[in-house]
Amino acid sequence: MKITLIISLLAILSFLDVYTTLIGITNGFVEENILLSSLENNIYLLLSIMIFLKIIVIASIYYMMKRKLCLPAYVLFALYLFVDLHNIFLLY
Repeated sequence: MKITLIISLLAILSFLDVYTTLIGITNGFVEENILLSSLENNIYLLLSIMIFLKIIVIASIYYMMKRKLCLPAYVLFALYLFVDLHNIFLLY
């Protein structure tokens, strides 16, 4: 139950991160990540790489939580929440 909840919340926060990044780039903001900022001209490649990285992170967290390592999941949840709030406040 706890694993399902954390993975679901991480997936929702990941979607919000990708979505707010897409809105920010289309509104003229610059991505702060060096790798992703080099891909701002090709939005489809940028979104593909972001989604791929989010899937790898969520799969890793799922594996760690199966091994009873919950602290990295909570830390990642807090970081995703911080990033999403930062993006939302920056946009609006």
